[in-house]
Amino acid sequence: MQVIYDGDLPGALRLNSEFHLLLAECAQMPLLTNFINSLWMRAGPLVAEAYEYFSQRMAIEHHQEILEALRAGNGKLARQAIQEDILDGNQKMVAFLNSGRQ
Repeated sequence: MQVIYDGDLPGALRLNSEFHLLLAECAQMPLLTNFINSLWMRAGPLVAEAYEYFSQRMAIEHHQEILEALRAGNGKLARQAIQEDILDGNQKMVAFLNSGRQ
């Protein structure tokens, strides 16, 4: 993602949000889409503050793994990559909050 390499935080956050919403839309899960959108509206400002604290793995590599699994038609691997993205994000956010950097 060029926006991350360029240090374009607003662009990176926008693309991150769009990626997660697109996954739910492609899965034809409107309730999940609404949930993600609602969650993003609530957590977005905190994610913006913490984004620089996150690793490149979380910002880029998880999403690449998800896309590769979907392209290969491997639902099990895609599910695992999505779970890892969520769990890694949770761990990084908790570490950010505990660091007192916000």
